[in-house]
Amino acid sequence: MQTGCNVIISEQVNNRCNTLPDIFSDTTHIKTYIDDDKIHKSTLINIGTDLAETPYIWVNDIDCYLHFSKILDTLQLSDNFIQPFEVVKDLTETETQHILEGAPTHIRFHGEDIFNNTSSSEYLRQICLYGALSFIFNKNAFMEIGMMDEAYTGWGLEDTDLCIRAEAHSGIHIVRTSLGVHLWHTREACIDTNKHNNKHFTSKGLSHDTWKHIFTKYYPEWDIK
Repeated sequence: MQTGCNVIISEQVNNRCNTLPDIFSDTTHIKTYIDDDKIHKSTLINIGTDLAETPYIWVNDIDCYLHFSKILDTLQLSDNFIQPFEVVKDLTETETQHILEGAPTHIRFHGEDIFNNTSSSEYLRQICLYGALSFIFNKNAFMEIGMMDEAYTGWGLEDTDLCIRAEAHSGIHIVRTSLGVHLWHTREACIDTNKHNNKHFTSKGLSHDTWKHIFTKYYPEWDIK
């Protein structure tokens, strides 16, 4: 498969935060002014999607690392919604710092070190249907299900909502041979946001049981409470 792509950076800016420098060549860099300290991820994804001109779009959070070229080389774009990993490893603060500094990091998946190094076994955490961490979708199908729900702010449940709608539309293909890596960051800022998002989630008639039903369909071997 051809691995060329168009890169769109969708960034939220305001007077209280630094913005990404314009150092990326061959990219479309959108800066959207939002006067709020909470990240409006759903809005940023929708803005980037509106501008995309390709039939498929790969949305990836800035704190998610994947072996992009390997996935693209093997990916068959025949499904509307694709989760490009089977499991996610949550990195510690130290591991994250090593990656940001370019230090050797050893994380193995299915016997292969995804960073092309040589070492250890690592604890993997399952994150099923974690849409907006990293998600590939057909643009038309994404628009048919209503895109991201912009009533969610910060993070929490916006991706679960998306995946419930994607599952109802045509199902989700999971790349079982790929590992995602989630970079460490503080989470204090999401507490109040999660209260708002949970209220919005339940107001749509969605629940933990809705998500659990989908989870067990794709991961019957995992016990979820």
